[in-house]
Amino acid sequence: NYHSLKNTQSVLPEDFIRGYRNGETAAVDAAENFVTYMALGINNLVNIFNPQLIVLNSMLTANLPDLIPRISGRLTNRMSRECRLVPSRLQDTATLLGGVYLCTRHYLGIDAFCPPLLTR
Repeated sequence: NYHSLKNTQSVLPEDFIRGYRNGETAAVDAAENFVTYMALGINNLVNIFNPQLIVLNSMLTANLPDLIPRISGRLTNRMSRECRLVPSRLQDTATLLGGVYLCTRHYLGIDAFCPPLLTR
């Protein structure tokens, strides 16, 4: 991972993104690992569920959108040609909205819950 390649204790996401954009070897290598492991995981999801769309809720893909085509290019299954990868715009809000949905459905018994659209 990036902080071990940089030989530091911790790194802020902004430092990594800046390093990647500047072509820093450690950041580029870490991004390459990210692309490899995301493609492996997504290949598994495609094999199991055959989705048409996968929404990636990652700070990296949101800030470095060029990683998404690289991940897509490594999908090896025939079915993956039918699956689109898109970045999420929700980021940290996704977890909150998921929790609200689960509470609303399971504890309040409301099945058709539709929160107002978030604007950014």
